[in-house]
Amino acid sequence: MGDSWRSRYAGLIYAVLSAFLIAGFFAFTNLFRYADGLVYDAMVRLTAGEQPADELLLIEAGAGHRDDGDKTWLTLLRELEKLGARKIAFTFVPQGVSAAFYDYARQQGNVVFGRRVIAAVGQTSQESIEPWPSQAGKELPFGVLTLPLAEYGVYRWHRSFVQIGGTRYPTLEQTAASRSDSVDRPTPPDRFLINFEVGSGRLPRLTLSRLLAGGAIPELVKNRVVLIGFASTSEIPGVKTPISPPGMTTSLLDVRGAALHTLLTGRFIHRPGLPALFGMLLVVTLVSLLVFHWLDSRRATVSASLAIFAAYVLTGLYLFKTVQLWLPIVALASAQLLFFVLFYREKAMLHDETMRAMLLELSEELKKRVTPASFYETREHWQQVANMLYQTLDLERLILLERVEGDHRLREVQALNCSLDDIEERRRDYERQPYKRAIEENGPVRLERQYLRNRGEGEEEYLVPLVFAGDVMGFWAFTV
Repeated sequence: MGDSWRSRYAGLIYAVLSAFLIAGFFAFTNLFRYADGLVYDAMVRLTAGEQPADELLLIEAGAGHRDDGDKTWLTLLRELEKLGARKIAFTFVPQGVSAAFYDYARQQGNVVFGRRVIAAVGQTSQESIEPWPSQAGKELPFGVLTLPLAEYGVYRWHRSFVQIGGTRYPTLEQTAASRSDSVDRPTPPDRFLINFEVGSGRLPRLTLSRLLAGGAIPELVKNRVVLIGFASTSEIPGVKTPISPPGMTTSLLDVRGAALHTLLTGRFIHRPGLPALFGMLLVVTLVSLLVFHWLDSRRATVSASLAIFAAYVLTGLYLFKTVQLWLPIVALASAQLLFFVLFYREKAMLHDETMRAMLLELSEELKKRVTPASFYETREHWQQVANMLYQTLDLERLILLERVEGDHRLREVQALNCSLDDIEERRRDYERQPYKRAIEENGPVRLERQYLRNRGEGEEEYLVPLVFAGDVMGFWAFTV
């Protein structure tokens, strides 16, 4: 019953155990984080470049323009307002401009600035926000300028809100997205995966010099959120992202643009929580269990495992592309591999135990046939005894009698060089003579009275009891 229960439920137990262990490791440790990130990056590259960025425009300025005055930045503001920009977001606070610049920005009401986080010297735990320049006057709309978040050197995450000095502030991208129109957008999570679906270098952009020269196409600016920043330099290096070409980096302006695009469109990358993850892993292991039970050969099972792997990879690619749901491919593959190992280990153990049981049963059967448990169970046992006695003692005639089990009667079982009908004595009762005398003597007795018919001249008859452990087994009569 134990083996039957084990063969019936072991696979199910291992399926649940594999899903539970991998879900726990994936959720509470960083064991799969690096590999999962690599697969995620590959998925992003496969699906990038198919979505437009109709709501966004990047204005890329050279680093030398940072300290420019009204001639650059006020002119830029007026040009963008004339072209119908919906929202204008500076990734910095211009320092070389006059109060007229900030007054114009305040008057338009659609300009936001990115203010850096400043840590006190020697006290990194005490952070504050970059102060406004004196010419800015009153408070202006702003968002905190933060770097995207890295995971094993790859910048995939960004923040919508940060905590500084006990106060919760929106980031620049969040402020620009939330104030870009009258639409009531849902509050995003504090941390979110940047959706790089537009692709590398494919966000709409204009250089500052071209726009100031009047080379901007109105359709490229109208009703768009304009993000103004600087090109990558040695002082403002780019970062590695999932869409960065091999050996290259992506500018911070592009990364911020992708984060702003994510917030504007609301196309957040969703990752399953722990219950959903466990459910996915359980589905994969249970499907594997059903398939493995139908297959006998190891090669067929490996092929089926690869087919299941391909199925959820393609499903993950489809879901990632259509509904921005990221399936943890590495966790799914790990659960499937763990279940495969446990399942076939159990299968091998059951097979080994079955073979051992079969061999033991066969051994017992052969033992019973070759070495009987009782003398009476031996086939032709009296014949073997008779042949041994006849050949060893060179007898004239020999007859063996055995006791009837449960009685004191005897029956003839074997005769050599004579016939069983030659016995003269008919009672066959070993409680009577001559058998009784032989038992009392417990050895051969010479018979005076004829026991066998047709006794020849000079032929002597003897009767010997066959006794073992005090139990009469039979008698043998012979002549010499």
